[in-house]
Amino acid sequence: MLKSIDPNDPEVVSVSIHEITHVLGMNSQLYPFYINSETGQTLVKNIRTQSAPSVEMCTDGVARRVLMPSSEVLQRSESSSGARHYEVVTPTVKAIVRNQFDCQELTGARLENQPTAPSDCFGSHWDEVRSRLRFKCFRLFVLHILSNLHFY
Repeated sequence: MLKSIDPNDPEVVSVSIHEITHVLGMNSQLYPFYINSETGQTLVKNIRTQSAPSVEMCTDGVARRVLMPSSEVLQRSESSSGARHYEVVTPTVKAIVRNQFDCQELTGARLENQPTAPSDCFGSHWDEVRSRLRFKCFRLFVLHILSNLHFY
């Protein structure tokens, strides 16, 4: 029998917000569809006629056929130990990261490098170890990354 869910339970609220954020756009399969929030132009030059997905090396070391987001949205990096990760590098997200950590050399907000779904190549969560964001700043990240989708 299913346990009833208390909608006032803070954990239920937190998990609900987290999952809704994935549906709204914090999802690696939607990164190719992000737009420049200032101009309204798509960042992938012509998303409708782009050739078939390319084979990319994903964070888990598996090569997958994926539609690659623009380098204005996502960039791949490797740590000194060879661990792959991607960073969201849109101008607004980059500005928030630089201000949050008082470091103008940061290139973006790092995504986790442990995909949570078999088709997740880039990561759909902020890297917890690197980010350590205050809740208010986290909300800004989410709002700005969602502003780069053409739906909003």
